[in-house]
Amino acid sequence: SRRHPRRIRRRSWPSRSQLIVEQGVRHQCQYDTGYGSMTIGVMGNHFDSTLSEQGGHLSFGYTLDIEATVATENTVSITIKEILAN
Repeated sequence: SRRHPRRIRRRSWPSRSQLIVEQGVRHQCQYDTGYGSMTIGVMGNHFDSTLSEQGGHLSFGYTLDIEATVATENTVSITIKEILAN
């Protein structure tokens, strides 16, 4: 029997993206998947911060929508601690 070589197709896209989260403002962009594009929106819904020179905590929430239909609700929490040298 005759073997056929395997065909591999690879695609690469530029990887420049930004996530802009602003309370009460919906930012949107076109996202191209390579098979078609879609509109993605991001809206911040809360921001809390106790940051100081010594560290603290930052958290924010946002919704992600696809074609104006909410897809996910997300929360990001970051804790920053000062590390003192011995």
